[in-house]
Amino acid sequence: KAYERCSRRPSRPAYRATKRYPMARGRGQQLGLYCGGLLGANRFLGSPLSMQELVNLACEIEGHPDNIAPAFLGGLVTSAMEGGRVHSISVPVSPKIHFAALIPPFELKTEVARGALPEEYSRRDAVYNLSRSALMTAALFSGSLENLRVAVQDRLHQPYRMKFIPGFETVIRMSYELGSLGTYLSGAGPTMISIVDDEGVKIFREHAVAHMEEMGISGWRLEILETDPKGARICID
Repeated sequence: KAYERCSRRPSRPAYRATKRYPMARGRGQQLGLYCGGLLGANRFLGSPLSMQELVNLACEIEGHPDNIAPAFLGGLVTSAMEGGRVHSISVPVSPKIHFAALIPPFELKTEVARGALPEEYSRRDAVYNLSRSALMTAALFSGSLENLRVAVQDRLHQPYRMKFIPGFETVIRMSYELGSLGTYLSGAGPTMISIVDDEGVKIFREHAVAHMEEMGISGWRLEILETDPKGARICID
């Protein structure tokens, strides 16, 4: 795609890919391929395409900017598409906020999770989620921790996808017992994310997996994640 956009014939460079995150876990893994492929191709071409052009090109492939724009731009990103162009704003996430990823030992294909969603939603449910989306954006940016538990509430996808995740409600309950500020399904799932503060990071590291084991949920693992403010880039060793 990048070579076509620049009216060039694709070369066949040798490369090695290192997968640093589990596949089919609601982590947006496909966008890693788009980012890596497009950034690499652009560098081989002599970097003729701007970051905005790469984002637009990736969204032509993906169809929407939900994961693409944050991966390329970093930070907390709000996006919309208009006329084939992505309009995005990236702002920093408050340094008080960290993310505890609870990763199950099984996969959930996006097409399966997507197929569980209804064709139509009520106006009430749409308004419910829109208000919480706005609240989440403001809370993550400002560090308003007390609003996160309300901001993660959802009526558009979690109620329909939780059936694919054994122990979903138990993990939710356990996370709040450990002090989660808000727990939600990551993408289409099955990874679940708990938003935590500095103290929560320590508590989750020490107790989260053990608590799940005690509740009969085995094989899950924990990763503490931070927001990358810079986004996708090429690093030369």
